[in-house]
Amino acid sequence: YCIFGPYLIEADFRSIHHFYHPILILTIYFIFVFFFFPLSNLLFFFFLMIRRPPRSTLSSSSAASDVYKRQVVRAGLSFDQRRGSHSVGAHVRDAACYVCWAFGRAYTPQVMKPHVSALSTSLVTLSLFDREVNCRRAASAAFQENVGRQGSFPHGIEIVTTADFFSLGNRSAAYTTIAMSVGQFGEYRTTMLEHLLEHKVIHWDESLRSLAGSSLAMLSVLDPEYTLQIMVPTLLKNATLQNVGSRHGSLVALAALLTKWQTDPPPADVLPGVLLDCTKVLLTVYKKKLVRGSGGEATRIASCQLTKAVFALLDSEGEPVVAPLVELPAKQGILANLLDCIDVGAEALHGPVAEAVGALVGDLSDEFQSHLDEVLARVMDAKLGDKSAKNTTQRAGYMLVLGSLPDRVYTRRWYRPILECGMEFVSMKAEKAPEVRQNAVRTLHSLVLHSIARSELVADDWTPVFNKLVLALGDYSKDNRGQVGSWVRIEAINALRDLAPKVSASFPELWTSPMCTKLLSCTLRLSLEHLDKVRTLALSTLHYFVSSSLPQLPHLSLLQSVCTDSICTGGALHCFEQLVALTSLPALCKPVVLGLCDSIGAPGKYTSEAAITALRGYLSTHPEAQLAVMVSLVKLINEKKGKASLTSTLVKALHSMLCADMFTAVTADEPVLMEGVEELVLVCERHAGELPLIVAAMSSTASMLMLEPDEEGDAAKLVGLPRRCVEVVIRLGLGHNFPRVRSVTADALYNALQVRDDLWEDEIVEEVQDLLLETKWEADLMQLQQPLQQLEALTLG
Repeated sequence: YCIFGPYLIEADFRSIHHFYHPILILTIYFIFVFFFFPLSNLLFFFFLMIRRPPRSTLSSSSAASDVYKRQVVRAGLSFDQRRGSHSVGAHVRDAACYVCWAFGRAYTPQVMKPHVSALSTSLVTLSLFDREVNCRRAASAAFQENVGRQGSFPHGIEIVTTADFFSLGNRSAAYTTIAMSVGQFGEYRTTMLEHLLEHKVIHWDESLRSLAGSSLAMLSVLDPEYTLQIMVPTLLKNATLQNVGSRHGSLVALAALLTKWQTDPPPADVLPGVLLDCTKVLLTVYKKKLVRGSGGEATRIASCQLTKAVFALLDSEGEPVVAPLVELPAKQGILANLLDCIDVGAEALHGPVAEAVGALVGDLSDEFQSHLDEVLARVMDAKLGDKSAKNTTQRAGYMLVLGSLPDRVYTRRWYRPILECGMEFVSMKAEKAPEVRQNAVRTLHSLVLHSIARSELVADDWTPVFNKLVLALGDYSKDNRGQVGSWVRIEAINALRDLAPKVSASFPELWTSPMCTKLLSCTLRLSLEHLDKVRTLALSTLHYFVSSSLPQLPHLSLLQSVCTDSICTGGALHCFEQLVALTSLPALCKPVVLGLCDSIGAPGKYTSEAAITALRGYLSTHPEAQLAVMVSLVKLINEKKGKASLTSTLVKALHSMLCADMFTAVTADEPVLMEGVEELVLVCERHAGELPLIVAAMSSTASMLMLEPDEEGDAAKLVGLPRRCVEVVIRLGLGHNFPRVRSVTADALYNALQVRDDLWEDEIVEEVQDLLLETKWEADLMQLQQPLQQLEALTLG
């Protein structure tokens, strides 16, 4: 009513046309519905009513001036009403932009000229910093229309060219690059800074607060006076408020501002005072317990970011600015607060805490060195001990902190203890805490880089670290979050990609041929696995090793012909078709087969079909490689039979290969096939509860019956492999406790006998097939004893 009431009082009733004044109509309507409709809807109705002004009323210059003088449009352009955990008002801002667009078309430049300054800054601010994309684009359209029609908007053509309909669709670009371009113009810069500081830094949306902080930091370079006199004091004041949005947004903005000062520093006499005020803010936030309750985790992250920005700021000589000025108790308190964030148990805090601790301990005075030694000793003994650690999340956090310390900490007495701790955690049980193993790999990576930089790497350190990193490449653990072992594999392949060329170049005596072969085998296996993210990274690493001619790399000429530039950009099928040729090399056949089996037995249909197509196409044109693939597959089942998940993948892949007729050149007389049947029996006995594994094993065993013998004279004799396969299928598959296993096994055996009908006489084959078809294998096992005995008597004599 305060907005629209003055129009009712000042309405000119001398003309009958003024009774149709839309503001008067809306005011009367507002009196009746004030208690039934929210303000946002009333504003929305108002802007829709005046979007096309009638000639008798709002087409006059006095009426248009009245609307702008009352700042109704500016209020609508900035309307944002908080409701609980969200806000309303996007439809009001959109309608207000529509009004600005309509007024730009309706009124002459002489009428609009007094209002150009306020209108242009409001539209530019809205187009850059609004949360909703439709409002940003609506404000851009209104600004563009007024620039074209009025011609008096400052720098209108330049802004329209930069902030257009499509570029403003990206919120991050609007807040950073586009805002920086528009901020070059002084007419808009102050309004933009004020809007960010007063509205967006304290916005309810956390992501918007972060973007606002980044935008403030970028724009601060253009107006240093406003930054030091208004922005910094306001942010320091709001950083300790009880309101979560104001507190978090101010901390994030301060961190972004100090980070920007690393490249564009303020005057040298001002910087130390600002940094000391920031350290006081950090201590005050924890002293007032503002990191607890709602928004506590976000406040902790912002505090860590600010801590890193404060202590990472260097002077012209490369020395920390604030570290010598901060007293020892303040440093100790900040370090204790950072480590307390890890004890909270939130994984999102680990990275910011590690970076903040690394920056804090960068300047080691004698007194702080002794305190840091005590803290590290307590962390190594209590927090990372097997008995005293509260949970694995804490271990992961402390492990990451130990890997983020500066070199001067490692140079002293902590290199060896941290190295041994990292190797111990890399080899911990696979089903426990993949985050711990991931951060342990990062720690080993940073420690080896430290040794390389100081030329102190020795074989006693590099060899066990390399073996641990290779062990991490085989982490295929799973939990309720999915393939969590892939986190460890990705971290390990990144570490080895960085370390292998550096070690081979700086310490050639430590880089041996077996190491390079092992690294190549692991990289090939990951380059053929089913997870796209891991496979893409491994392919890029493989191409990097081959293109840079990594020393001691075996079969370099063949690898160069296979690992072309297209292998990194092509799809899964192209990758598999290129790398499957490496099965011709005995040293690389097993890792290639393991990677292909991982893709063939994967849940994804596209990757599985691509792997089957590539392998079948290669084996059909290179029949001499079929036996090598079968031998490698049987050996892998033997080696991995202790791991249920990996064994299941291998057995499923074997079944898919047999069904796809990939082993047409392999005869039933090959000893490896009998070994494979025995391995499948052992796998079924060892993992009796894994029904998909048993089903795949029985189907694979039945499919082996379809392999032709080498000698024609033995075609009708049930000896060797065929007899063993029939025996296993009947006794272990058809006699299994679970009905599904029996049903699938019966179908597989029937399909095999359709192909190999020469194992017995025709009458026996028909009788066996009738029994397999007519028997209800889902029935109770006690009712199936007679069919089983008949089958055994007919087939095994």
